[in-house]
Amino acid sequence: GSYDAGVGVVYLPDGKLLVAGYTYGTQTSPGAVDFVRYNPNGTLDQTFGEGGIIYYLSGSINSTPFFGDMIRQPDGKLLIHGTGYFARYNADTTLDTTFGTNGYVYGSPGGKMNVQPDGKLLISGYAGQQYSVFSLSRFKPDGSPDVNFGTNGTVLTPFRRNTIGYADAQATQAAVKSNGEIVVVGLARLINTLGSGDTTSAMAVADYSSTGTLIAKTAIAFPPYPESYGYAIAVQPDDKVIIAGLAGLDAGIARLTSVTNDPRLYRRIYNFNGYMSTDLMIYRPGSGGNPSVWYNYNDTSTAPAFGQEGDIIAPADYNDDGVTDIAVFRPSNGTWYIASSNYDPLNHFTAVQWGADGDVPVAGDYDGDGKADVAVFRPSNGYWYILNSADNTAKIEPFGVSGDKPVVGDYDGDGKCDFAIFRPSNGTWYIAKSTTGEYQIVQFGANGDIPAQNDYDGDHKTDLVVFRPSTGAWYTSTDPSTNYGAIQFGLSGDVPVVGDYDGDGKADIAVWRPSNRFWYVLQSTNGQVFSLQWGASTDIPVPGN
Repeated sequence: GSYDAGVGVVYLPDGKLLVAGYTYGTQTSPGAVDFVRYNPNGTLDQTFGEGGIIYYLSGSINSTPFFGDMIRQPDGKLLIHGTGYFARYNADTTLDTTFGTNGYVYGSPGGKMNVQPDGKLLISGYAGQQYSVFSLSRFKPDGSPDVNFGTNGTVLTPFRRNTIGYADAQATQAAVKSNGEIVVVGLARLINTLGSGDTTSAMAVADYSSTGTLIAKTAIAFPPYPESYGYAIAVQPDDKVIIAGLAGLDAGIARLTSVTNDPRLYRRIYNFNGYMSTDLMIYRPGSGGNPSVWYNYNDTSTAPAFGQEGDIIAPADYNDDGVTDIAVFRPSNGTWYIASSNYDPLNHFTAVQWGADGDVPVAGDYDGDGKADVAVFRPSNGYWYILNSADNTAKIEPFGVSGDKPVVGDYDGDGKCDFAIFRPSNGTWYIAKSTTGEYQIVQFGANGDIPAQNDYDGDHKTDLVVFRPSTGAWYTSTDPSTNYGAIQFGLSGDVPVVGDYDGDGKADIAVWRPSNRFWYVLQSTNGQVFSLQWGASTDIPVPGN
């Protein structure tokens, strides 16, 4: 009893076909790598091996030498790749012992292979156990890691969202553009987002420089299908990228002129554990010399103590690792304290002196590098002070007057935060779009309203929304003919806590009620209300800040 599978095929110069696969027998019989050669008419080539077949017992690989890819190099040598190893064979299918260690290289991620024009080998796959991430490795022609690529030859990229469930990202194939950039396609899978065992997924795409620096990443869904996968990628002569995969039960194909950052993958989602949608997080301010404590409903294993009485919370992803970092701004000394590890912040944090007493923290990605920049708005003079993470330079911009409320967001969808304020005195929004520098002025709201800007429709642009505490109404449209998109959701005294709780890439209307400590979420996926009791009446709900 054995199981045979052919998983790779190459067309030989003489018109014959070479198929590679594996045979797996019983537990007492080792598996084997198989090569089968066919004549152009489809009959077995009897001059090859025994009846057209050559078996190589797995030997030092393992007893189940499963692999999923084979490519033929220009010199005729054959590369096969499996989970945890790859090997090179000569044109006659004997092992090439000059490659790696006796023909094998171990420890590589499972996935597809690509040979660059310079002979270097790219292997895409995944890394991590519970929450996997994109993995892209590059090897020299002799099988040794290319240490000039990424970190010791490998680059890891998370695709984040988060919620009650968790996310996995897996790269399936890479392609090289004419300028040397490497584009990788795969999938980002979101599991158990609603606590009901549901699954959703999207095609995930990442673009890297020739040295492995991440340029951009995005996710592509094919509504109304909940499942989308990216399996294959090709680059056209004009460098446009074709990706193909699965959209529900149908084939899904997309062409990209370029890969640009998807804002949903970078900011304003508030996930503290690398999942793929918003966490229910609370901040309990310190008092009497006791430190402040952060509590995450989705991860009760830890409750980091970080901050002190008088600090202002400023969570964001400051290092582009796909996880929101715990951070506070201390007005008393104008210093930011940013935890590099949410599990041991007291021993792993960075202090940045930036700002003064009275400033309002407005962290966001203003330079488009995928990392949140330390930034403050100074109400006393209406100036914004930005410390760009890309090059550590300062940007100072006048935009606003005393009494204005900063409303950070990406209103033009270019992946960068725009300077924006809401003026309660006249209910007007003033926005300076980073793409053109043009100003947008919109009268929307009234004195006493709370701005609740976010991306509610999934178009990657921040939408103007206000919550009116006096009536518990949300106004989600600037169109008076629709009654400004009024939605009754909440009561007087509720705190807006907008976030993407169901992981569909759209912000959900949500409130936290201090009087009973309940969170109420109106899920955009199905219109159902999700409620949960979490926190104390004096806590600060993090997603709403």
